[in-house]
Order: sequence, then C-alpha cells, then structure tokens
Amino acid sequence: IRDQLLARRSALLNALQPCSHIRRRTLDVPRGMVGVHVRRTDHEAAHKSSPDELFLEAMEVAMAELGESFSGFFVSTDDPQVEVLISKHFGSHVRVIEKRSLDRMVP
Repeated sequence: IRDQLLARRSALLNALQPCSHIRRRTLDVPRGMVGVHVRRTDHEAAHKSSPDELFLEAMEVAMAELGESFSGFFVSTDDPQVEVLISKHFGSHVRVIEKRSLDRMVP
C-alpha cells in the first residue's frame, strides 16, 4: 500500500501547475541558476546538521561542476545573517528577493 500511496502522491505533485504570475516570474530565472534554501530560524535540527560551511562548500562544488553554464545562486533563507554571509562569499553570483517579512504567517 505504501508504493500505491507514493505513486498517488507523485501523480498529484506532478499535476500541480503554478498560477500565471508565478509562471511569469520563473521565466526570469536564467539557465544555470542554482537554488539554495537555508532554513534557520524555524528548524533547530536542520541548523545543527547543516552548518553554513556545508552550504558554502556545496555551493562551491556546484559552481565548479557547472563551469561556464553556471549563472548564479538563487538564495532563499529565513535568516538575514545567512543571506549576508552567502552574498559576501559569492558576491554578484547571488540573487535574492527582498522579503516583506520573515514571519511564515505573513505572505
């Protein structure tokens, strides 16, 4: 039954389509852009098992492996200090969206 549930879940997720204003925004993301999601303020266990240094190392590897096709990092995080750290490390290769709020209950 587990396999059936996983197959159903997969089918449902694959059927999801972003609304038009989200779809338009994704067209602005260039090929070779690597997405990085760093959770900090709401997930203590994630912070302990994945320190900032591991993210920086993995990002260096991704950048090297993609070579000339690398176009940058799109960074999503709930911690402004992480955003600053990554931006200082990778400079102009970092792209972020200005946040209105870090509260997950505020859109």
